[in-house]
Amino acid sequence: ALCNHYATVDSACKFHTDPEHGSLWDRTTVVVSAGTDRKFSFKPIDSEWSDWDTLGMSSPRTAATITMLPGDLVIMKNSCNDDFYHAVHAGIANDDRVSLVLKRAIDRNGRKGHGLPGQGRRSKNKKRHWTKTP
Repeated sequence: ALCNHYATVDSACKFHTDPEHGSLWDRTTVVVSAGTDRKFSFKPIDSEWSDWDTLGMSSPRTAATITMLPGDLVIMKNSCNDDFYHAVHAGIANDDRVSLVLKRAIDRNGRKGHGLPGQGRRSKNKKRHWTKTP
């Protein structure tokens, strides 16, 4: 689980995709909202809404936005993270908001997720760099 804390009315998260889906993390992500209401949006990455909206109700350049109330959840499945950016907008009321992001780590030969601090590839490279003798 990942906990995102939006401490002030100005706290937000710009449009993005989540890294390492399908390699370190399962493609299903569940976001649980707690605290003050916030708008949560999606917009297509490399397409127009007309590619997705069979009823023709969307403007091609706007994001699809919902208001997340405390206890609401969004489930992003399959290729959602590959096809859409998502964002959390700044708030209206100056109250805290927390989003709990639930992901399942993919088993990679007994290893799951990012691992423990200091045991990843970058840490090993740093150790190797500093232990070399001239």
